[in-house]
Amino acid sequence: MSNKTNKYFKNEDGSPKYDPNDRQSVVQHLKKLEGKTLREVCHSDITNSKNSGKGRWGHLLEEFYLGYTPNNKHEPDFEKLGIEIKSTGIINKKVTTKKDGTIKIQNFHRYIAKERISVAVVNFDEIISKSFEEVFWNKIKDTLYVLHKWEKDKKPIDFEVAKVSFYKFSEFEKEELYNDWLHIRNVVMKGRAEDLTGRSAVNLFLEPATTGEGHGKVVNQPNGKPAKPRRYALSPGFASLIVKRILEERI
Repeated sequence: MSNKTNKYFKNEDGSPKYDPNDRQSVVQHLKKLEGKTLREVCHSDITNSKNSGKGRWGHLLEEFYLGYTPNNKHEPDFEKLGIEIKSTGIINKKVTTKKDGTIKIQNFHRYIAKERISVAVVNFDEIISKSFEEVFWNKIKDTLYVLHKWEKDKKPIDFEVAKVSFYKFSEFEKEELYNDWLHIRNVVMKGRAEDLTGRSAVNLFLEPATTGEGHGKVVNQPNGKPAKPRRYALSPGFASLIVKRILEERI
């Protein structure tokens, strides 16, 4: 494990809740969450956590259920196993379809990703000096997704986990992720990191999204003036495709 464990990693008798060096143990531990909420399965300390905001569900999962301290490193959470853990909220969206030439209307609901899926901070120095595999692909290629049902009027600890599953990227998806990464890299190489934006027609799979850092915060870039920090994120559309396929077990 590339993360430091905390007191919630062990049971009351002092035994570990799972083996972080055993793939099956990690997966089985997380699969136990399906149909449950964090309030139901975690220590009562979770109710007083500073990470109780609606956008902090993943931090609660890591701290109180997996028992380790979150980080933004480029290595997977379980480095020895190559497994990265990614949580994302899903929302139930009403979809309306019409048939041409008729008045038939179909209404149905489907789950989509609530937002883009954050991966790691973009290091402006490393994106120039290191490869796509080193700074992005090795972290995301073997990801175990934890999908939880986001609900507006509920606390994060009461969001139900819908599905825990791996997603295997196709060669086409990997190529598109690489092309989007290459675009980000080329912009940074030109010393124009301040021009990166998540709302771009260029980056359809992988976005250089904002980090949520305070207003005015900037970091150095090697070939230009300091720029706002960015993070790699799977776009909302691509994240929703992953959600759809996982829920349909097309993985």
